[in-house]
Amino acid sequence: MRFSVIVPAYNAAKTLPALLASLSAQSFKDFETVLADDASRDGTVRSAESYPCTVLRMPRNRGPARCRNEGARVARGEILAFTDSDCEVAPTWLERMDHHFRKSNTDAIMGRLVLRPSTYLGDSISALGFPAGGSIGFDRIWRVDGEGFTESLSSCNCAVQKHLFEKVGGFDESFPYAGGEDSLFAYHLKREGRKIRFCPDVVAYHGARDSLRGFLRWQFRRGQ
Repeated sequence: MRFSVIVPAYNAAKTLPALLASLSAQSFKDFETVLADDASRDGTVRSAESYPCTVLRMPRNRGPARCRNEGARVARGEILAFTDSDCEVAPTWLERMDHHFRKSNTDAIMGRLVLRPSTYLGDSISALGFPAGGSIGFDRIWRVDGEGFTESLSSCNCAVQKHLFEKVGGFDESFPYAGGEDSLFAYHLKREGRKIRFCPDVVAYHGARDSLRGFLRWQFRRGQ
C-alpha cells in the first residue's frame, strides 16, 4: 500500500464527515485511512462508520501526538500522510503527494493550507498566520529555500516516509495538545539530515478560528 492517512480526532463529530468525504473523493486510490479517536465523548466514532476507515479507540485522552503515533503503528502504507479532523483535502491531495515523492529528492512533504473566508475576527486571526501560516501563507512564515525545501511542517497537511517516522521516534507524546509537536518532529528530521519539501499544490482546507475565547485558549495551551 502506498499511503496511510492518519487522522487524530477528539469530539469531532461535526467536522469529521466532511474530511472523510473528501478522502473518499481522492483521485489516487492506493491508500487507507486510520482514524485515532482520542476518547471522544460525542459521536465521533459513529460519524466515521459510513466511511471506509480503520478506527482506533484510545482508552483515555492523551492528545493528538499519541493518536498519530498509534495510527502510524498500525499503518500499512509506505508513506504516512497526516491531516486533522477539522480539515478537508483537495481531490488531488494524495495524487500530488505521490508525484512529489516519486519525482523529487525529498523525505517529507509540507502542503499548503487554505483558510476559508470567515467573519472579521476569523479573517483577522488567519491574517496573523494561524494555523500553518494562515492567510499569509506557510512560505511567508517559515523559510523556504530556492529549491523548495523548508525546515518545518504542520501536522494538518504533511507526509513522511514511514521508515523515517519510525527512525526519529514519531511525535513527542509529552505534548498534551496540538501546538509545537510537529515543529519538534521537523527538527528531528532535519537533525537526521532529511529533506522537507514545501509543495503548494498539495492542498488542504481549514476553517478560520473565529472565536476569540477559543483562540486565546488555544494560544494558552500552546504556551504551556
